[in-house]
Formats: sequence, structure tokens, C-alpha cells
Amino acid sequence: MRFCKFLSLSIFRLISLHFITPSTLAANFNIINNCPYTLWAAAKPGGGLRLDQGQTWTINFQPAVGDTGRIWARTSCRFDGTGRGKCQTSDCGGVLECEVDGQPPNTLAEFGQNNSSNMDLIDISLIDGFNVPMEFSSTSSGCTRVIGCTADINGLCPHQLRAPGGCHNPCTVFNTSEYCCNTGNCGPTNYSRFFKDRCPDAYSYTFDDPSSSFQCPSGTNYSVVFCPPARIMKLLLVCDDEDL
Repeated sequence: MRFCKFLSLSIFRLISLHFITPSTLAANFNIINNCPYTLWAAAKPGGGLRLDQGQTWTINFQPAVGDTGRIWARTSCRFDGTGRGKCQTSDCGGVLECEVDGQPPNTLAEFGQNNSSNMDLIDISLIDGFNVPMEFSSTSSGCTRVIGCTADINGLCPHQLRAPGGCHNPCTVFNTSEYCCNTGNCGPTNYSRFFKDRCPDAYSYTFDDPSSSFQCPSGTNYSVVFCPPARIMKLLLVCDDEDL
């Protein structure tokens, strides 16, 4: 989803403000930790919260037209009583309640709500790499979208992209136009195909729209599950010695 690829340039509205959208378009996001370890969920806008296994964090968004956001998981975090600290993956400026994007690598659930056609756009993005398996699904409005990335990306990650607790996208590692698409249109690479082959629903590079962006009516509620049940065991058993 292109509008979410440069979120550092976007201005996000605080959840408690801008109630200019009818309440019927408000949407709940249930963020669930199904991993067998503690995560620190993050949302922009929304902040952040520690989630032990089985816990849920519900955020209510009342979006203005075209509002965008992202949800992700942070791992191996330590915070003090003031909410200051650090995470191994997806740290957002050393604070518990995020106000900026998480540092790669991180698996992202991205959304754009209430566009001009009264539709939401949702996706899972690996453009910032991968750290935790994820499922992003609609739970209301008759929309039955279920998208996910549950392959063993960390275990199969090419050597050049490996990072503590995750797997980097090649843009983070090599910072070239070929991988970052920062000079216009670009195409898939062997590295992006590594991600796409294992997670066909997810963005693997910036212009991966046709197979990676999905719609639901505005006002739909959503669920973001880290380490989704059952599917998390259905890993893609592919060798990691490909010639990339």
C-alpha cells in the first residue's frame, strides 16, 4: 500500500481528537498476543502496551477521511517505571507508548480508513522486514478478509539479511535504489521474492500492490493476531540455501 510506505511524512491525528467522522464509521482493532512469550504491541496512532501470552489490547479509531496507521510487535523489551527503555526489534524511540515508527525489522499491519469510496485498505508489509508471525483479518461488516504471514521467515532468513530477533528487508541492509525504490518505479528482486514466496499476501517491496492490498467497507472492525493459532505451525518448509 503506497500511502503507508512513507508514514514518516504523514501527520497522524490523536485518537482522542477529530471526531468529525460519523460514529458508525468508528472501528475497533483487537490486537492479540498468541505467541508463547511476552510482546510489547505498538500502534501509530495508539501508543503501546505490554501483552503477555493470551492478552488482548483493543483500540478504537474514529478516522477522518484517509487516515492511515500501522500496528506491530516489539520483542525483548525492558522498560523502567517511567516507560523508558529499549527493545531488541521494532523499538520506537525507547518509549513504551510509541509516537514514531518502529525500527526495522518488524512485521507491519497497515491500514487506511474511510477513503473517498467509503472503503478501508489493509495490508501486511514486510518492507521493513519481519520479526513476528502475523494475521490481519476483518471481523464485521460482512467482510471476510483474512491475510497473514506465518512462515518461518526468521529461521529461513538469508545470511545477509539476518538480524537479532528478526530478518531485515534488503533496503535496510543495502540502501540502494534497486531495493528501496526511492527513485521511482522498481521491480521485484531475488530478496523480495524470498519474502513473497513464503508470504504471498504480504508486501515484499514498495510497488507490490496488486497482490498485497485488500479492501473492506469503512467501519469494519479488525483483528491483528501475533503468532496466530494453528496456522503458526503450518510453516513453509523451504531450504534456506538458495542462491540469492
